[in-house]
Amino acid sequence: MKTIAFLGYHTDQNLGDPLICQVVETLFKERLPEDTDWRFFQLRNHFEGLAKTKKNKLVEKLVVFFRKVSHYVPWSIWDKIRVQLVSWGYRSRLRDVDWGIVAGGGIIHYRFHESWLGVCAFIKACNCERIPVVLNAVGVEGFDSENYKCKLLSHFLCYPNVRYISTRDDIETLKLYTKSSPRKKINRVIDPAIFCSDIFTIKKDTSSKTIGIGLIRSNIFNDYRTHYDGQHLANYYKDVCLEIQKRNLDWEFFTNGNPEDLTIVPEIERLLGKKIIVKTPSTVTELISIIASYKGIVSARMHSCIVAYSLDVPAVAFVWNEKIAFWGRNIQKEDNYINMEKLSAALSVETLSHDFGNEYNPVLRKQWEKGYLDSVDQAISALLSNSK
Repeated sequence: MKTIAFLGYHTDQNLGDPLICQVVETLFKERLPEDTDWRFFQLRNHFEGLAKTKKNKLVEKLVVFFRKVSHYVPWSIWDKIRVQLVSWGYRSRLRDVDWGIVAGGGIIHYRFHESWLGVCAFIKACNCERIPVVLNAVGVEGFDSENYKCKLLSHFLCYPNVRYISTRDDIETLKLYTKSSPRKKINRVIDPAIFCSDIFTIKKDTSSKTIGIGLIRSNIFNDYRTHYDGQHLANYYKDVCLEIQKRNLDWEFFTNGNPEDLTIVPEIERLLGKKIIVKTPSTVTELISIIASYKGIVSARMHSCIVAYSLDVPAVAFVWNEKIAFWGRNIQKEDNYINMEKLSAALSVETLSHDFGNEYNPVLRKQWEKGYLDSVDQAISALLSNSK
Protein backbone atom coordinates (compact mmCIF):
# COMPACT_ATOMS: atom_id res chain seq x y z
CA MET A 1 0.00 0.00 0.00
CA LYS A 2 1.23 3.47 -0.91
CA THR A 3 0.86 6.45 1.41
CA ILE A 4 0.02 9.76 -0.26
CA ALA A 5 0.56 13.24 1.16
CA PHE A 6 -2.39 15.19 -0.24
CA LEU A 7 -2.09 19.00 -0.15
CA GLY A 8 -5.17 21.17 -0.62
CA TYR A 9 -7.85 23.40 0.88
CA HIS A 10 -9.61 20.42 2.42
CA THR A 11 -11.73 22.23 5.00
CA ASP A 12 -12.38 25.68 3.50
CA GLN A 13 -15.83 27.17 4.02
CA ASN A 14 -15.81 28.24 0.38
CA LEU A 15 -16.76 24.73 -0.72
CA GLY A 16 -15.31 24.92 -4.21
CA ASP A 17 -11.91 23.92 -2.87
CA PRO A 18 -13.03 20.96 -0.71
CA LEU A 19 -15.04 19.86 -3.77
CA ILE A 20 -11.85 19.77 -5.84
CA CYS A 21 -10.08 17.77 -3.13
CA GLN A 22 -12.82 15.16 -2.84
CA VAL A 23 -13.19 14.72 -6.61
CA VAL A 24 -9.43 14.45 -7.17
CA GLU A 25 -9.02 11.91 -4.37
CA THR A 26 -11.85 9.79 -5.84
CA LEU A 27 -10.57 9.90 -9.41
CA PHE A 28 -6.98 9.08 -8.45
CA LYS A 29 -8.11 6.21 -6.24
CA GLU A 30 -10.16 4.77 -9.09
CA ARG A 31 -7.16 4.73 -11.40
CA LEU A 32 -4.34 3.79 -9.01
CA PRO A 33 -3.16 0.18 -9.36
CA GLU A 34 -3.24 -0.52 -5.60
CA ASP A 35 -4.90 0.59 -2.38
CA THR A 36 -3.60 3.84 -0.91
CA ASP A 37 -3.62 5.66 2.41
CA TRP A 38 -4.18 9.42 2.07
CA ARG A 39 -2.69 11.87 4.57
CA PHE A 40 -4.23 15.36 4.31
CA PHE A 41 -2.00 18.44 4.38
CA GLN A 42 -3.69 21.82 4.69
CA LEU A 43 -2.90 24.85 2.55
CA ARG A 44 -4.78 27.19 4.88
CA ASN A 45 -3.59 25.93 8.28
CA HIS A 46 -0.16 24.51 7.61
CA PHE A 47 0.28 23.12 11.12
CA GLU A 48 -3.03 21.27 11.39
CA GLY A 49 -2.45 17.68 12.46
CA LEU A 50 0.89 18.33 14.13
CA ALA A 51 1.52 17.30 17.71
CA LYS A 52 1.21 20.35 20.00
CA THR A 53 4.80 20.18 21.19
CA LYS A 54 6.69 23.25 22.37
CA LYS A 55 8.82 23.12 19.24
CA ASN A 56 5.85 22.99 16.87
CA LYS A 57 4.05 25.77 18.72
CA LEU A 58 7.18 27.92 18.52
CA VAL A 59 7.61 27.29 14.77
CA GLU A 60 3.96 28.18 14.16
CA LYS A 61 4.32 31.41 16.13
CA LEU A 62 7.46 32.29 14.18
CA VAL A 63 5.59 31.90 10.87
CA VAL A 64 2.98 34.38 12.10
CA PHE A 65 5.66 36.71 13.44
CA PHE A 66 7.61 36.87 10.18
CA ARG A 67 4.40 37.43 8.23
CA LYS A 68 3.73 40.51 10.36
CA VAL A 69 7.32 41.67 10.00
CA SER A 70 7.07 41.39 6.21
CA HIS A 71 4.19 43.90 6.19
CA TYR A 72 6.39 46.56 7.77
CA VAL A 73 9.80 45.58 6.37
CA PRO A 74 9.12 43.92 2.98
CA TRP A 75 12.39 42.08 2.59
CA SER A 76 12.44 38.88 0.57
CA ILE A 77 14.35 37.08 3.31
CA TRP A 78 11.19 36.90 5.47
CA ASP A 79 9.37 34.93 2.76
CA LYS A 80 12.28 32.55 2.44
CA ILE A 81 12.35 32.01 6.20
CA ARG A 82 8.60 31.32 6.27
CA VAL A 83 8.93 28.69 3.55
CA GLN A 84 11.64 26.99 5.60
CA LEU A 85 9.54 27.07 8.78
CA VAL A 86 6.39 25.70 7.14
CA SER A 87 8.43 23.00 5.38
CA TRP A 88 9.67 21.86 8.79
CA GLY A 89 6.08 21.51 9.90
CA TYR A 90 5.08 19.55 6.80
CA ARG A 91 8.20 17.40 6.95
CA SER A 92 7.36 16.14 10.44
CA ARG A 93 4.26 14.43 8.95
CA LEU A 94 5.97 12.92 5.89
CA ARG A 95 7.39 9.80 7.55
CA ASP A 96 6.56 6.71 5.49
CA VAL A 97 4.94 8.81 2.72
CA ASP A 98 5.59 7.56 -0.83
CA TRP A 99 4.06 10.25 -3.05
CA GLY A 100 2.89 13.84 -2.87
CA ILE A 101 -0.19 15.11 -4.73
CA VAL A 102 -1.31 18.75 -4.82
CA ALA A 103 -5.08 18.82 -5.29
CA GLY A 104 -5.23 21.85 -7.55
CA GLY A 105 -7.54 24.81 -7.73
CA GLY A 106 -6.25 28.36 -7.46
CA ILE A 107 -2.89 27.67 -5.82
CA ILE A 108 -0.23 29.20 -8.10
CA HIS A 109 -1.04 32.54 -6.51
CA TYR A 110 1.22 35.11 -4.91
CA ARG A 111 -0.71 38.39 -4.82
CA PHE A 112 -4.00 37.89 -3.00
CA HIS A 113 -3.56 34.95 -0.66
CA GLU A 114 -0.81 32.72 0.65
CA SER A 115 -1.17 29.48 -1.27
CA TRP A 116 2.33 30.16 -2.64
CA LEU A 117 3.74 29.56 0.84
CA GLY A 118 2.15 26.14 1.30
CA VAL A 119 3.02 24.98 -2.22
CA CYS A 120 6.67 25.98 -1.91
CA ALA A 121 7.02 24.48 1.57
CA PHE A 122 5.31 21.23 0.56
CA ILE A 123 7.60 20.72 -2.45
CA LYS A 124 10.65 21.56 -0.35
CA ALA A 125 9.64 19.19 2.46
CA CYS A 126 8.89 16.34 0.03
CA ASN A 127 12.18 16.91 -1.74
CA CYS A 128 14.06 16.60 1.54
CA GLU A 129 12.35 13.23 2.08
CA ARG A 130 12.94 12.16 -1.56
CA ILE A 131 9.19 12.09 -2.26
CA PRO A 132 8.04 12.70 -5.86
CA VAL A 133 5.25 15.26 -6.29
CA VAL A 134 2.62 15.94 -8.93
CA LEU A 135 0.49 19.08 -9.14
CA ASN A 136 -3.02 18.54 -10.46
CA ALA A 137 -5.15 21.02 -12.48
CA VAL A 138 -3.60 24.04 -10.79
CA GLY A 139 -4.97 27.51 -11.27
CA VAL A 140 -2.32 30.02 -12.37
CA GLU A 141 -2.80 33.62 -11.28
CA GLY A 142 -0.21 35.27 -13.46
CA PHE A 143 3.53 35.76 -13.60
CA ASP A 144 5.69 38.65 -12.44
CA SER A 145 9.44 38.18 -12.73
CA GLU A 146 9.98 41.07 -10.27
CA ASN A 147 7.79 39.63 -7.51
CA TYR A 148 9.77 37.61 -4.99
CA LYS A 149 6.89 35.32 -4.04
CA CYS A 150 6.43 34.55 -7.73
CA LYS A 151 10.16 33.86 -7.98
CA LEU A 152 9.91 31.41 -5.08
CA LEU A 153 7.04 29.58 -6.77
CA SER A 154 9.05 29.36 -9.98
CA HIS A 155 12.09 28.10 -8.08
CA PHE A 156 10.21 25.28 -6.32
CA LEU A 157 8.09 24.27 -9.32
CA CYS A 158 11.40 23.52 -11.03
CA TYR A 159 12.57 21.25 -8.21
CA PRO A 160 13.59 17.79 -9.45
CA ASN A 161 11.01 15.98 -7.31
CA VAL A 162 8.16 17.78 -9.15
CA ARG A 163 7.45 15.13 -11.79
CA TYR A 164 4.28 16.36 -13.48
CA ILE A 165 2.06 19.48 -13.52
CA SER A 166 -1.34 20.01 -15.10
CA THR A 167 -3.17 23.34 -15.23
CA ARG A 168 -6.80 24.30 -15.71
CA ASP A 169 -5.73 27.81 -16.73
CA ASP A 170 -3.20 29.32 -19.12
CA ILE A 171 -0.49 26.78 -19.89
CA GLU A 172 1.74 29.45 -21.45
CA THR A 173 1.81 31.33 -18.15
CA LEU A 174 2.65 28.11 -16.32
CA LYS A 175 5.55 27.58 -18.70
CA LEU A 176 7.01 30.90 -17.55
CA TYR A 177 7.32 29.38 -14.09
CA THR A 178 9.15 26.32 -15.39
CA LYS A 179 11.26 27.90 -18.14
CA SER A 180 14.47 26.93 -16.32
CA SER A 181 13.23 23.33 -16.45
CA PRO A 182 11.79 23.13 -19.99
CA ARG A 183 11.57 19.33 -20.10
CA LYS A 184 9.22 19.14 -17.13
CA LYS A 185 5.97 17.34 -18.02
CA ILE A 186 3.15 19.90 -18.26
CA ASN A 187 -0.39 19.49 -19.53
CA ARG A 188 -3.55 21.57 -19.91
CA VAL A 189 -6.76 20.09 -18.47
CA ILE A 190 -10.23 21.03 -17.31
CA ASP A 191 -11.14 21.64 -13.67
CA PRO A 192 -11.82 18.18 -12.15
CA ALA A 193 -15.00 19.42 -10.44
CA ILE A 194 -16.82 18.74 -13.75
CA PHE A 195 -17.12 15.13 -12.55
CA CYS A 196 -19.04 16.03 -9.37
CA SER A 197 -22.54 15.12 -10.61
CA ASP A 198 -21.47 11.54 -11.36
CA ILE A 199 -19.25 11.11 -8.30
CA PHE A 200 -21.92 12.36 -5.88
CA THR A 201 -24.77 10.80 -7.94
CA ILE A 202 -26.80 14.02 -7.95
CA LYS A 203 -28.89 15.05 -10.97
CA LYS A 204 -30.68 18.29 -11.79
CA ASP A 205 -34.39 18.92 -11.19
CA THR A 206 -35.71 19.20 -14.77
CA SER A 207 -39.04 20.64 -13.56
CA SER A 208 -37.55 23.53 -11.58
CA LYS A 209 -38.88 27.08 -12.13
CA THR A 210 -36.41 28.74 -9.76
CA ILE A 211 -33.28 30.68 -10.68
CA GLY A 212 -30.44 30.53 -8.18
CA ILE A 213 -28.59 33.79 -7.54
CA GLY A 214 -25.09 33.17 -6.19
CA LEU A 215 -23.79 35.79 -3.78
CA ILE A 216 -20.24 37.04 -3.49
CA ARG A 217 -18.78 39.55 -1.03
CA SER A 218 -18.66 43.10 -2.40
CA ASN A 219 -15.07 43.73 -1.26
CA ILE A 220 -13.80 40.98 -3.61
CA PHE A 221 -13.22 43.72 -6.18
CA ASN A 222 -10.86 45.64 -3.91
CA ASP A 223 -8.92 42.49 -3.08
CA TYR A 224 -8.43 41.62 -6.74
CA ARG A 225 -7.89 45.21 -7.92
CA THR A 226 -10.90 45.03 -10.23
CA HIS A 227 -12.10 48.46 -11.40
CA TYR A 228 -15.67 48.09 -10.20
CA ASP A 229 -17.38 49.83 -7.32
CA GLY A 230 -18.54 47.10 -4.99
CA GLN A 231 -21.29 49.39 -3.69
CA HIS A 232 -23.13 48.78 -6.98
CA LEU A 233 -23.25 45.02 -6.41
CA ALA A 234 -26.33 45.04 -4.16
CA ASN A 235 -28.20 47.03 -6.81
CA TYR A 236 -27.17 44.46 -9.41
CA TYR A 237 -28.55 41.62 -7.28
CA LYS A 238 -31.81 43.52 -6.68
CA ASP A 239 -32.21 44.16 -10.41
CA VAL A 240 -31.51 40.48 -11.20
CA CYS A 241 -34.44 39.54 -8.94
CA LEU A 242 -36.74 41.95 -10.78
CA GLU A 243 -35.60 40.72 -14.21
CA ILE A 244 -36.31 37.12 -13.19
CA GLN A 245 -39.77 38.07 -11.95
CA LYS A 246 -40.54 39.65 -15.33
CA ARG A 247 -40.14 36.17 -16.83
CA ASN A 248 -42.63 34.68 -14.34
CA LEU A 249 -39.89 32.67 -12.64
CA ASP A 250 -38.93 32.42 -8.99
CA TRP A 251 -35.54 33.38 -7.58
CA GLU A 252 -33.53 32.27 -4.58
CA PHE A 253 -30.18 33.35 -3.18
CA PHE A 254 -27.42 30.89 -2.33
CA THR A 255 -23.71 30.89 -1.51
CA ASN A 256 -20.82 28.48 -1.98
CA GLY A 257 -20.61 28.24 1.80
CA ASN A 258 -18.35 31.20 2.56
CA PRO A 259 -19.99 33.25 5.36
CA GLU A 260 -18.26 36.40 4.09
CA ASP A 261 -20.55 36.29 1.06
CA LEU A 262 -23.50 36.97 3.38
CA THR A 263 -22.25 40.43 4.35
CA ILE A 264 -24.06 41.97 1.37
CA VAL A 265 -27.47 40.58 2.42
CA PRO A 266 -28.64 43.52 4.59
CA GLU A 267 -28.15 45.96 1.72
CA ILE A 268 -30.03 43.69 -0.73
CA GLU A 269 -32.86 43.40 1.80
CA ARG A 270 -33.01 47.18 2.14
CA LEU A 271 -33.23 47.62 -1.64
CA LEU A 272 -35.87 44.89 -2.06
CA GLY A 273 -37.81 46.07 0.98
CA LYS A 274 -38.09 42.58 2.47
CA LYS A 275 -36.19 39.83 4.21
CA ILE A 276 -34.55 37.19 2.03
CA ILE A 277 -33.57 33.59 2.68
CA VAL A 278 -30.11 32.50 1.53
CA LYS A 279 -29.32 28.82 1.13
CA THR A 280 -25.86 28.34 2.65
CA PRO A 281 -24.40 24.85 2.27
CA SER A 282 -22.10 23.37 4.90
CA THR A 283 -20.98 20.37 2.84
CA VAL A 284 -20.00 19.71 -0.75
CA THR A 285 -23.03 17.45 -1.19
CA GLU A 286 -25.34 20.26 -0.06
CA LEU A 287 -23.76 22.70 -2.51
CA ILE A 288 -24.27 20.33 -5.45
CA SER A 289 -27.84 19.55 -4.35
CA ILE A 290 -28.73 23.24 -4.07
CA ILE A 291 -27.49 24.02 -7.59
CA ALA A 292 -29.22 20.87 -8.91
CA SER A 293 -32.55 22.31 -7.68
CA TYR A 294 -32.36 25.33 -10.03
CA LYS A 295 -33.47 25.92 -13.60
CA GLY A 296 -30.36 28.08 -14.03
CA ILE A 297 -27.99 30.22 -11.98
CA VAL A 298 -26.70 33.79 -12.07
CA SER A 299 -23.50 33.61 -10.07
CA ALA A 300 -19.99 34.89 -9.51
CA ARG A 301 -18.19 32.06 -7.76
CA MET A 302 -16.34 29.91 -10.26
CA HIS A 303 -17.19 26.55 -8.74
CA SER A 304 -20.91 27.18 -8.61
CA CYS A 305 -20.61 27.57 -12.39
CA ILE A 306 -18.53 24.39 -12.69
CA VAL A 307 -21.03 22.44 -10.59
CA ALA A 308 -23.80 23.79 -12.83
CA TYR A 309 -21.85 22.59 -15.86
CA SER A 310 -21.51 19.13 -14.34
CA LEU A 311 -25.28 19.05 -13.72
CA ASP A 312 -26.14 20.55 -17.14
CA VAL A 313 -27.71 23.58 -15.44
CA PRO A 314 -27.32 26.84 -17.42
CA ALA A 315 -25.09 29.44 -15.76
CA VAL A 316 -24.15 33.08 -16.19
CA ALA A 317 -21.50 34.92 -14.18
CA PHE A 318 -19.62 38.20 -14.12
CA VAL A 319 -15.86 38.22 -14.53
CA TRP A 320 -14.10 39.63 -11.46
CA ASN A 321 -11.07 37.40 -12.03
CA GLU A 322 -9.44 36.08 -15.17
CA LYS A 323 -9.94 32.47 -14.08
CA ILE A 324 -13.70 32.87 -14.62
CA ALA A 325 -13.23 34.18 -18.16
CA PHE A 326 -10.86 31.30 -18.82
CA TRP A 327 -13.49 28.82 -17.65
CA GLY A 328 -16.00 30.36 -20.06
CA ARG A 329 -13.58 29.98 -22.95
CA ASN A 330 -12.84 26.37 -21.98
CA ILE A 331 -16.51 25.36 -22.31
CA GLN A 332 -17.17 27.61 -25.35
CA LYS A 333 -19.58 29.83 -23.42
CA GLU A 334 -17.66 33.10 -23.45
CA ASP A 335 -20.80 35.24 -23.77
CA ASN A 336 -22.13 33.79 -20.51
CA TYR A 337 -19.16 35.21 -18.59
CA ILE A 338 -19.68 38.95 -18.70
CA ASN A 339 -17.00 41.63 -18.28
CA MET A 340 -17.69 44.09 -15.48
CA GLU A 341 -17.76 46.98 -17.98
CA LYS A 342 -20.79 45.42 -19.70
CA LEU A 343 -22.48 44.04 -16.61
CA SER A 344 -26.22 44.58 -16.18
CA ALA A 345 -28.99 42.51 -14.66
CA ALA A 346 -30.96 42.60 -17.91
CA LEU A 347 -28.02 41.22 -19.90
CA SER A 348 -27.32 38.50 -17.33
CA VAL A 349 -30.88 37.21 -17.17
CA GLU A 350 -31.45 37.52 -20.92
CA THR A 351 -28.25 35.57 -21.63
CA LEU A 352 -29.29 32.88 -19.14
CA SER A 353 -32.78 32.57 -20.63
CA HIS A 354 -31.33 31.78 -24.06
CA ASP A 355 -29.80 28.61 -22.59
CA PHE A 356 -33.00 27.19 -21.10
CA GLY A 357 -33.63 23.81 -22.66
CA ASN A 358 -30.16 23.64 -24.23
CA GLU A 359 -27.39 21.29 -23.18
CA TYR A 360 -23.72 22.09 -22.98
CA ASN A 361 -21.73 20.76 -25.93
CA PRO A 362 -21.61 17.00 -25.17
CA VAL A 363 -18.71 16.30 -27.55
CA LEU A 364 -16.57 18.98 -25.94
CA ARG A 365 -17.49 17.70 -22.48
CA LYS A 366 -16.35 14.19 -23.39
CA GLN A 367 -13.07 15.56 -24.75
CA TRP A 368 -12.37 17.48 -21.55
CA GLU A 369 -13.31 14.49 -19.37
CA LYS A 370 -11.04 12.17 -21.32
CA GLY A 371 -8.23 14.71 -21.28
CA TYR A 372 -8.41 15.07 -17.52
CA LEU A 373 -8.50 11.33 -16.89
CA ASP A 374 -5.56 10.87 -19.26
CA SER A 375 -3.67 13.46 -17.19
CA VAL A 376 -4.39 11.47 -14.02
CA ASP A 377 -2.90 8.41 -15.71
CA GLN A 378 0.17 10.45 -16.72
CA ALA A 379 0.56 11.75 -13.17
CA ILE A 380 0.31 8.22 -11.74
CA SER A 381 2.83 6.98 -14.30
CA ALA A 382 5.23 9.75 -13.27
CA LEU A 383 4.85 8.79 -9.61
CA LEU A 384 5.26 5.06 -10.26
CA SER A 385 8.43 5.62 -12.26
CA ASN A 386 9.91 7.66 -9.43
CA SER A 387 8.77 5.68 -6.41
CA LYS A 388 11.07 5.36 -3.41
